[in-house]
Amino acid sequence: MTKKLDTNVKAKYDVPMWSETRWGGCYNPKEGVGLFLHAGRLRGNLDWWWVQTAIYLPGERVAVERSWVKNPDEMGVNTPSLVLRTAEIGWSARFEGVTELTTIEELGKAPRGSGAPSVPAQFELVADGSRPWWDMATFLTGKPDFAEVHVEQLGHCKGTLQIGKESYRLDGISYYDHSSGVRDWTHFHSHHFGLIAMPDCTIHTIGVYASATEQREPIGVLFSKDGQAHKIEISIMPRLTSVVGAPLQFDWVFKAEGSEKVTYRVEILHSFPCSTTFNNDNINGIAWDAAGDPLFLVECQVKVTAPDGTVGYGHIERSNRKSVFLGG
Repeated sequence: MTKKLDTNVKAKYDVPMWSETRWGGCYNPKEGVGLFLHAGRLRGNLDWWWVQTAIYLPGERVAVERSWVKNPDEMGVNTPSLVLRTAEIGWSARFEGVTELTTIEELGKAPRGSGAPSVPAQFELVADGSRPWWDMATFLTGKPDFAEVHVEQLGHCKGTLQIGKESYRLDGISYYDHSSGVRDWTHFHSHHFGLIAMPDCTIHTIGVYASATEQREPIGVLFSKDGQAHKIEISIMPRLTSVVGAPLQFDWVFKAEGSEKVTYRVEILHSFPCSTTFNNDNINGIAWDAAGDPLFLVECQVKVTAPDGTVGYGHIERSNRKSVFLGG
């Protein structure tokens, strides 16, 4: 599958619950640092975009910022502090602004991103898009509740990060995601979503559940080293049990078309707790006071070990409804 220039789509103002989101991320497991850059259109006023910037830091720290922009840039998102842009090959990001320095634990208690301590941060990143481009539509027979158009890609990246007096390299694995369509969370109880780079393959997996007990066929693909695509038949991992990411180690039962079932061992290396409301507001931290029954998510950087000891790295997102954590 070949990437096309992945520009922003034309907003569908007349379609209820329609939206568009972009996500770029990275992680350097050697230094324990990375990025989660997430932006999307405001439901009801699609010219406005919310923008989440989260910086993973050693010591279970996370630096966060949340901003808004009327975005004129068809190549991505351009705010006074963050520029996130697609390219014909790969993507790039640049940031210069002031963040709130917090922790995984504090993000699990309440929204963050406009409080103290305030710490200036600056980063530049270029991602090469070297792993296969995946267009989810090629694997679907119908339209899911969360998007009609959804593309993803992993790769490698190089970059620099300066936050306060700390300096790091952002050399490691990169993630890219762009989706648009109707986002209806009515039947979205919990899920897992993963982008995993192993030495011999690339895995994209999504499992969405409508209840606490439901299991349904996963959506996803395994790309072998030669670029061949194999549909995922089994992808089972435990549901999220805490707003800071537990379980932090678990078995992931996995099978791709034409291969044997395997069990990967997953270790959570870092986490960013966040929330999504029914109106598709995306918030840094867990919004316990949000109305209704929002989704609480944890964006995790992970180490994945195959049965033969081969090690890869990636990003796993898991969610559950607020009512689950309140005992409902």
